[in-house]
Amino acid sequence: MSDITKWKLLKQFIRDKFLEPWQHPSYVIYFIIVIGILASIGFYYELFKCPKSMEGITINAANIIIALIASSSIELMLRGGKDDKFSTIKTDIQVFAISALIIGFILWTVIISHKEGYFGLVLSILGLLLAYFIWWISNADNQKIIGNVKADSPIGGKQKEIKKDVLKGDTDGFKTE
Repeated sequence: MSDITKWKLLKQFIRDKFLEPWQHPSYVIYFIIVIGILASIGFYYELFKCPKSMEGITINAANIIIALIASSSIELMLRGGKDDKFSTIKTDIQVFAISALIIGFILWTVIISHKEGYFGLVLSILGLLLAYFIWWISNADNQKIIGNVKADSPIGGKQKEIKKDVLKGDTDGFKTE
């Protein structure tokens, strides 16, 4: 596969993982409530309290940034060789994830070192947007959030009807894979 094609596939991966979740209300609601509000509660507290503390706002934002980017990057790295159109760029996705982690750490360091000025505040807001974006694409195919999990999946799928008095003590007749 040529490098140009891999670049196109990586771009398509990012685009698809950004656009696909919008079709699932459960994903969008989860993102807004759990990630956007609950995970960022310290940032909102500092943002709306009186008197405002520029240092508190930027430090809270920086901590949310590094937490979201680190967990999201690991999620992308552990994505595995899923049988989809992106399985050929698994390494590229992992390098993208490592790059996001490095950028997140650098961003965190710069924000912490400029925690009392407007530069740190602007950088922290941009960093939050980046962290939310990385989280969004890394969890785009999380079936637990999207809600495509079948109700009987924990028991191995829909089972054949088996008479109770005919059980032989083995797994014949059961879907085990």
